[in-house]
Amino acid sequence: MPRPSPLAVRVSAQIGRVFPAHDAVVDAGHIARFAHAIGETRPVYFEEAAARAAGYETIPAPPTFLFTLSIMKPRPFDIYDELGIEQAAILHAGQSFRIISPILAGRKLTFLPRLSGAVEKSRGALLFVSVETSVTDAEHRLVALLTTTVAARQGAGS
Repeated sequence: MPRPSPLAVRVSAQIGRVFPAHDAVVDAGHIARFAHAIGETRPVYFEEAAARAAGYETIPAPPTFLFTLSIMKPRPFDIYDELGIEQAAILHAGQSFRIISPILAGRKLTFLPRLSGAVEKSRGALLFVSVETSVTDAEHRLVALLTTTVAARQGAGS
């Protein structure tokens, strides 16, 4: 079994590290543009009346919209910079969403990311890095958990 790369050792030592939180406001216009971009046609994502008829207080966001909100900050990929992972080496490897309560237009959400995993695969050619982000509302209630995994390309055995 090959020895872990210096990058893998450095990143693995930081598992559990919490990164600075940031806030984002859920905007109905952004929801509509996002819904259109993903091919969503249900009126609930575009019309206040349809949202209310469906039982929402206001327009809800599709679950994957959380990823967009999670990177709505001046340096969207600052976590990887701080870990020493070059952005040019990053490949999207996966994401998951656990929605606890609806994500609604007009709400202010706080995103708090934490490094949750790092593992090398393909004989050290790829370092998979996972970040779990807790999403809370203005009352500090957990509304969702977002997990993002990237694969960082690195020289085999480097």
